[in-house]
Amino acid sequence: MPSSQDLHPKHGARFVFTREGEDDPRYLVEVFLPEARRLQTQLSWDAEGKPQVRPGIDDEAVVEQLYKLARVLKRTPKARLTRWRELSS
Repeated sequence: MPSSQDLHPKHGARFVFTREGEDDPRYLVEVFLPEARRLQTQLSWDAEGKPQVRPGIDDEAVVEQLYKLARVLKRTPKARLTRWRELSS
């Protein structure tokens, strides 16, 4: 398992999704940002299949990438997903 320091990129963001429970379509989401910043939230889908993030995140670029990755998890659920993404300014 990598150390948390390895997860903080020099630019962009590293998204780590961890499913909560076997059959539960909810994910704990950790977003590792430069300068050792870290955001944490929970991802789920409403009855219509739209992603929901609670608590909300104020960074629009992070939310945009989080929703893109949510589509991947909705299509092909995984126990854990880690992805690095460049963030638009």
